[in-house]
Amino acid sequence: MGAPARYMFDEVFALAQAGEPEPPRFEEAELRQAAHEARQEGYAAGEAAGRADALARIEHQLANACDRLFDTLPGLIAASDAHRAMTEDAAVDIGVQMARKLSRALVARYPLVEIVDLFRQAIDEIRAVPHVVLRVNDTLADPLSERIGKLARETGVEGRVIVMGDPDIVPGDARLEWADGGMVRDTAELEASLEEAVKRFALRRPQMRPGSADTMPDTDSGAHDDASEQET
Repeated sequence: MGAPARYMFDEVFALAQAGEPEPPRFEEAELRQAAHEARQEGYAAGEAAGRADALARIEHQLANACDRLFDTLPGLIAASDAHRAMTEDAAVDIGVQMARKLSRALVARYPLVEIVDLFRQAIDEIRAVPHVVLRVNDTLADPLSERIGKLARETGVEGRVIVMGDPDIVPGDARLEWADGGMVRDTAELEASLEEAVKRFALRRPQMRPGSADTMPDTDSGAHDDASEQET
């Protein structure tokens, strides 16, 4: 039997050292580039996270604002309606005041115009009666007599009209009277009718808003009323 082989420690270690891979080597520039890329990735990730968090906060604030808006919307609508009503009232009042002042100014400047027009409207009635009396303010009796006389000749009722002055009648107003009838122009009555019409408009205004059932005229009820009148 041969002699056992000697264990050569140096040779074994030498083999082990020869077979191990060498550790990777990095240049300084590569390390700097890697560090830069890592920082960029971290910055991008942080920016995305911050953006997402900010967007979530904005959405939350927007939702809260919408909730508050919906809660206050009825009050805003009510306030807007009240303001619009006040504006309409003011506009109507200004319009009425302007119309009243304008009409009075026109009557003061041309006091005979409306009286002559009243006479023209009554021509057909005057032709059917022997005579009529036209009562006006006494300051207008003389100039009006000339105008009415000329108009009476043109319309075939000459000699049937008597113009009389009355200090109690307001300039511009007149009373045309015949045996079984007459016509009146009363400024105060006209203004009262105007104010009454404005009051009716103010009462109906809430029903006349868009979407209201009373916005359109009630044709059916009008038809029933007409039918009832025909039957009677």
